Amino acid sequence: MRTAELGMNIACDAYGLHSFAESARQMAFACNAVGLPFVVNDIQWHPRLYSIYRKFFRNQFDLTLDRYASTLNVYPINLIRLMPDATKRLLTSNPQYFDRKINVAMWSPDFPRIPSEWISTSRAFDEIWVISEFMRKNMADKLPVPVKRIRYPLFIDEGSIEAKKFREDIPDDVCVFLFAFEYSGGFERKNPVALIEAFKRSFSKSDKALLIIKTVPFFSSSVNPMHTIRVTRLAREKARILKTAVREADKANIRIIDERFTRLEFMSLLASSDCYASMHRAEGFGQVLAQSMYLGKPVIATGYSGNLDYMNKDNSLLLRFELVKVSDSQMSGEGNVWAEPDVDHASQLMRWVYEHRKEARELGVRASKSLQDFTNPQTAGNEIREECARLCVNQ
Repeated sequence: MRTAELGMNIACDAYGLHSFAESARQMAFACNAVGLPFVVNDIQWHPRLYSIYRKFFRNQFDLTLDRYASTLNVYPINLIRLMPDATKRLLTSNPQYFDRKINVAMWSPDFPRIPSEWISTSRAFDEIWVISEFMRKNMADKLPVPVKRIRYPLFIDEGSIEAKKFREDIPDDVCVFLFAFEYSGGFERKNPVALIEAFKRSFSKSDKALLIIKTVPFFSSSVNPMHTIRVTRLAREKARILKTAVREADKANIRIIDERFTRLEFMSLLASSDCYASMHRAEGFGQVLAQSMYLGKPVIATGYSGNLDYMNKDNSLLLRFELVKVSDSQMSGEGNVWAEPDVDHASQLMRWVYEHRKEARELGVRASKSLQDFTNPQTAGNEIREECARLCVNQ
């Protein structure tokens, strides 16, 4: 079924609490901002089992897009916001979904070299969309279809945030540094152990400084027991490494929060911090970095990869780094490189935030203005509408 009306069918994990699902929500917000029609097609491989999970584990899902959910892709453009392997699976399992449509995939490569499977899968699409120049450069000369960078929209309902909830047991004069990641997002790439080392070099227990590391307990909706066992074992192994690093830094105040938060709770946690710090080795975009800036936080982050689209020396604290080869054991693909951020520099910048809190807050104000200008949903929505109109004209 297809209508002549301009609009998009957003195929995604509509209810997940992860970066791909959040980016689908933000695309929906941008469409809403400019009146671009859309529906959300929730893509699950075992929908009945998934509906049971949603019923019994409600805090592990977000219902923001529920009112836009549809089983039909009625508009002329399919926007597939899934990982490439899941995209390929959808192509194989439901080819009629793509029939007589303009098909666009929205992917997020974190590394300069991409898997060969992405190349073959991309041939089924009219265009690939990415949300940073880093991603575009990673794919533009490797795929047989056009790669288009689009503006990423970002909107956070600050009025619903409850930042005080996470400061109840923390004195007002304590400077809270925050970092958040999922084990499934790449432990080595996110590099939390280096962040712990930098914090340890900066502070002792006598300092009024606290590092909170927010992780996510592993949860799998897979019905494949071998897959669940494998990824659970991997997540537990990385969790042990993280806890060992914290234990060895016992002279500093470090806290791990290993809980599954709702979307609102996570935004409230970001708002409760005094500084967000990331020593990532590579980021396709860096969604949590952007969210923290949006909320007016000074951000310390590696000066490499997708976050440079919106981070600069005037609105952020960028870490020095060296580009190094990625070892095969770190599972990024053969021949890749990433950044190795300077631990001493990170330590110095953390200390600067701690000792210059007024200036750090002023930096956060500048960060918020520049980020909200860059990710304005109205501006992004108009650009998305223009891209959709271009695709329909050229079809």
